[in-house]
Amino acid sequence: MTAFELTVENVERAAESKRQAELWPIIARPEQVEPEGDWHIWYVRGGRGSGKTRTGAETLAGWLRYWLDRDPDAEADWGIVAPTIADARNICMEGPSGLLRRLKGLVRKTDFNRSMSELWLPNGSRVYCDAADEGAPRVQGKNLRGCWADEVGLWKRWDEAWNESLRFAVRFQPAKIIATGTPKMAHQGIKQLLDDPAVVQSHMRTADNIANLDASAIADFYEQFGKGSTLGRQELEGEYIEALEGDILPRHAWRFTEDATWPVSAEKAPRFDQIVHSWDTALKAKTSSDNVAGQVWGCVGPDRYLLRLFCGHATLEATVMHMGELLDWARNEWPQTPHRVLIETASNGADAITEMRRRVDGIYGVNPRDGGDKVRRALTAAPALETGHCHLPGFEDHDLTSRGYTSDTPDEVQAFVEECAAFRHDLRHAHDDQIDAWSQMVNWTRQQVRSPARLVRPSGVIPRAGSLSGV
Repeated sequence: MTAFELTVENVERAAESKRQAELWPIIARPEQVEPEGDWHIWYVRGGRGSGKTRTGAETLAGWLRYWLDRDPDAEADWGIVAPTIADARNICMEGPSGLLRRLKGLVRKTDFNRSMSELWLPNGSRVYCDAADEGAPRVQGKNLRGCWADEVGLWKRWDEAWNESLRFAVRFQPAKIIATGTPKMAHQGIKQLLDDPAVVQSHMRTADNIANLDASAIADFYEQFGKGSTLGRQELEGEYIEALEGDILPRHAWRFTEDATWPVSAEKAPRFDQIVHSWDTALKAKTSSDNVAGQVWGCVGPDRYLLRLFCGHATLEATVMHMGELLDWARNEWPQTPHRVLIETASNGADAITEMRRRVDGIYGVNPRDGGDKVRRALTAAPALETGHCHLPGFEDHDLTSRGYTSDTPDEVQAFVEECAAFRHDLRHAHDDQIDAWSQMVNWTRQQVRSPARLVRPSGVIPRAGSLSGV
């Protein structure tokens, strides 16, 4: 680092940085202020728009300023871990409540290298961005002084990202982690934080930040979801709902293979009559909360075995890419077994069907309306679950007061069971995309001929990202 040059620009930047540092303690609510005392992890949970992101950014910015002032010549590494790299860049770093705005005067926008997802501080210290849904591999091996873990309730690979990567990386003084986010129902990571007596906790509601939000929009949210509904308790009140039991697909009805291999390999599975891929696609007009869900099931007689799944946000191009990836994987594991790919004809499904049929046979369009609404379809499929014909990778917990599975069960399978368990007749649940894919598979396999013809692959390739034409 070169010596600080006494220029008009640098003096103005230093003054702005000081103003930013002094402003936050004045405008912050008490629950947004960093706790006193010797702590290692601070979990800030709250409803949508309650100020969680601002709290995380301001807290990390405060740590950066403090250590730059305390030892300006000492380089140090810091981290931001969000569900995806895009989340870390676009929201945590560059967003309206992000770190760059909180460090105004100390750093410029050009100090953030978007391609490498790294922010360089004046003394050579760096802030790394990482993706929890990839297991947070970039922070592994780093010597971090601190980290901001954002939207931890959305982390799909919580155990790997938090317990293997992040916790061991934050090991240099002050060794602090601030975790922020809306607590999603039955998320194992949130339960771990709430159950740990060493974790300092703060709780915020959407209504607490009403002065900084659109009053009419918030009033509408509370009118629709704030009257004791499950979604309102979670998304507006920031309440953690540990194990809501729905009224159609109970946890203890699932059967487990007593093996946690994930994805399932052919060596660990029975000899199947056929492999069925079932896809519930996203609405064309929705990009924020609608998930794409795809599942691979091995079928033998009346029994169905979950082999692999995908659930997440995806564009049409990415959806077709994932369809091809799962098909490639399954055909490699079970090359002599017939494969069938079921894709709903609603939403983006029609376009996905067209694109997949250009490359492979065995693509079936399923009209969801033929089976009634999603509740009716789930009810029609429920007997396959109730009679013990749906098997999942993992280990059963026979204690009827438990979730029905042990912690050794793969995280993706646990999330699938919890989504199914929360499904309700009155549709007061957060998500049902995986349920739609499951019920589609069960209902289709019940009706179709037991021994279908072999799937043959025509010339061409399974679609990859960027390969779509005419979509």
